[in-house]
Amino acid sequence: MNLALKWSKSWFERPPDCKQTTIVKNFPFPNNTGIIKIDVGQGEDFWILTENYELYHWDAIRGKFILKLQVSGFARDFSVGSDGSVILIFGNAVWIRKYFESWESIYKNDDLRNISICDRNLVFIANYGYLFVGRYYNYAYSWERYATHYINYQVSCAFHDKSLWFIGYDHYVNLFVDKDTIIIRSEVPFKQIKALSEQHVIGIDEYDTLWEYTNGIWTGIKENVRSATINYNGDIFHIDNNNYIYKISKNVYHFEYLFAYQDVNINNFNKVFPFSNNTGIIKIDVGQGEDFWILTEKYEVIYLVDTNTESYLDNDVIKEKFIHKAKTNEPVFDFSVRSDGTVIVSNYLYDLCIKNDINLW
Repeated sequence: MNLALKWSKSWFERPPDCKQTTIVKNFPFPNNTGIIKIDVGQGEDFWILTENYELYHWDAIRGKFILKLQVSGFARDFSVGSDGSVILIFGNAVWIRKYFESWESIYKNDDLRNISICDRNLVFIANYGYLFVGRYYNYAYSWERYATHYINYQVSCAFHDKSLWFIGYDHYVNLFVDKDTIIIRSEVPFKQIKALSEQHVIGIDEYDTLWEYTNGIWTGIKENVRSATINYNGDIFHIDNNNYIYKISKNVYHFEYLFAYQDVNINNFNKVFPFSNNTGIIKIDVGQGEDFWILTEKYEVIYLVDTNTESYLDNDVIKEKFIHKAKTNEPVFDFSVRSDGTVIVSNYLYDLCIKNDINLW
């Protein structure tokens, strides 16, 4: 009796809420070149690699993709770290983005296969049974090589805890413990993964279905996915077979095409603060909530106060107003507000003054 089971996706159905919240919008990728891979660090700071080996970076300020690199040859892989570092395998070398238009070679080896960067301080490279680990110290990378028959196709360094996931020679998803120990995390083959922690990873299986693993549970997210990635906060980005890029918001499987131009103020509540004079404002800074301060052109340091908190009541109506907290006839070079409400001022005598009482510096 043959007890072997052939896995099938015939049972798969996308959760109903995903169907109901899908929003179709246009995606302004500048040409029709196929996209090989997408990767992201924080927020929407993501990059794509095309079939023509062009590396594009999404510029959220201008609302378009910027071509950052085009290589005349085969770019095997790239990766984006949690700190925004970008690393690329090209021409039997590993390149890291050093400056705006500058790339630096940090490692050379024949037949480099796949790369993953946690951040600038830690890099992993897979190379047919070998794992290369690069650590940044004293302005340079030092490399260690480990022989392991487990790792063959892809590695992914988890942003949150620096754990290492990989796809092995049999295409199953595994968690790397050491060169002799692994933990198998999938019973079906996968083509791509991106990890956040030891208990959180996304992946695309052999049927192009996007899955998310959290705390021992695999959840089907989307079918017909070409490439996918997950940012530090848990938002998922993926590309479908039509070259559209989607974003799935954290904790709610809300799908949307990215990069439609929208009025950013549609859902914002605009509040006007009652600054009482016509003096120009040089700088504003804030700690928590609306606990903010301003510096005027007359070198006045002014604080917004809720009059209810300072025992100012007028017919039981809470009022807000700016109050003077410091004034000098000489330049105040700068000031800053810390998250705990601490305020520090740099004055014309090159003194640093910190507020340590209601009206005392």
